[in-house]
Amino acid sequence: MNKKFFLLLLIILVLFSVQGCSLAKELSVWYLLTDNAAYLVVFPPSSDTVLIAKLQLSAIRAYREKLALQGIQSDDLGALQDLFALRGDHYLRGPAAAWQIVRAAVDVGLDEPDSSISIDELRIKTIIEQAQHLSKTISIDTLEQLAGPRTSSDDIVKAVQKYRKVNQYMFYDTRLFIDEALGS
Repeated sequence: MNKKFFLLLLIILVLFSVQGCSLAKELSVWYLLTDNAAYLVVFPPSSDTVLIAKLQLSAIRAYREKLALQGIQSDDLGALQDLFALRGDHYLRGPAAAWQIVRAAVDVGLDEPDSSISIDELRIKTIIEQAQHLSKTISIDTLEQLAGPRTSSDDIVKAVQKYRKVNQYMFYDTRLFIDEALGS
């Protein structure tokens, strides 16, 4: 079975389980391209749950190469959106220095290390627990460096503040079930 199809099926099943049979167009979909990974973040409407899927940059680049063989030219954000087959509402990307500032702000509030969850999950948990503080701590200049197409620093602040209402998150590191080369 094609891995792209499997990944899309998994996400659709998760989204329907979170929101019932709500239409996908009501979802708030964010794509983040950091200096070391790519993420899909989905906020279903009127839900206290957020879905986060992480993909390695090497997998995105391999997928871009496969798209190029089909005559489709894309940047990393476009390839990420094509892979998940959900139209993005907002996009974040920026220089490594800006992402390091964000990680440093989040890491200040990290709980004691817990060997049962990854550093990514610890950071997600910290963002949820300290959303109000983080939305005021990270400078607007840094947020503006991260704002991608159709996204402003205000959008980023509002999204971080949305995390205050999150009681549950679903985090999927796609390395666990998808080949970085994105082969079939």
